Amino acid sequence: IFDGLEPGGFVNAGMEKLTQINEKISYLESFKDEAHTKEILLLKALRKDHSNALQSRIFEQYHFLNKAGESKSLIKAFEHTASGKPPAGAGECAAPKLLQYAFANGMEPLALAEFWWGLSPKSANWKHGHFYAPCIEKCGPILAHMLN
Repeated sequence: IFDGLEPGGFVNAGMEKLTQINEKISYLESFKDEAHTKEILLLKALRKDHSNALQSRIFEQYHFLNKAGESKSLIKAFEHTASGKPPAGAGECAAPKLLQYAFANGMEPLALAEFWWGLSPKSANWKHGHFYAPCIEKCGPILAHMLN
């Protein structure tokens, strides 16, 4: 669907820039004084703008096929949701990637199940080896198109 970790790709370059901004913010915050407050606020605004632009550019790269071979962009898939835009990480789950491969190669999936494999992220309660249904927030609009 989209390889964001491609060497020399825009995602890596964008993440490097975010790292540089974060390092500068941390350095200035280490002084713990008021003299750098304005520069820190400007850097945080720059970080936010850069992060949003990078996320938008990533979203523009995703296009999903359905069984009929019709393509829909990630942005279009989410335009009728409550937020009107995809959440971070949308399109990264296994189900859309597996279905994309199947449809792009003339296969007809009969069933699909997803299990969490490995350690849980700090913000989640997923357990190794457990089955989880696709999430509505990230996969719902994508799967609605793909399984149409």
